[in-house]
Amino acid sequence: MIIGDSVTSIGWNAFVYCSSLESITFRGNAPTQQGFSGVSDFAKVFICRGATGFGETFGKLPVIIQEKIKTFSKSVSPFSLSFETKSDSTYIIEVTHDLKQWGEIGEVQGTGSSVKFTDPRLPIVPFERNYFRVKLVE
Repeated sequence: MIIGDSVTSIGWNAFVYCSSLESITFRGNAPTQQGFSGVSDFAKVFICRGATGFGETFGKLPVIIQEKIKTFSKSVSPFSLSFETKSDSTYIIEVTHDLKQWGEIGEVQGTGSSVKFTDPRLPIVPFERNYFRVKLVE
């Protein structure tokens, strides 16, 4: 689930019966309400570096700081992206066409600096949208 940067409050019962929800990504600062009862015991909160109002946990869920993706290629094939990494960390690159079912297409080892990932799937089907995400493996 992605919470936009304009959200300032989340109701106490907003996530009741959402036991399969395992990640909540905040695009902005922390909202004033933290009602996360009912989510998975393994759920995590992902935030952007510099977001305010979060601690090591938020609503009793662990908080993970995501590094921003810096650049990506604008050509159709092959697609590539660059992002900052932490040393000795592992990142999974996933892709989807519908933002519902994600599939892993690669893994990158963190170096403590910027790394580049190029989509290994060739050829990419023209005119088909691909959405990518980078996940830090804990």
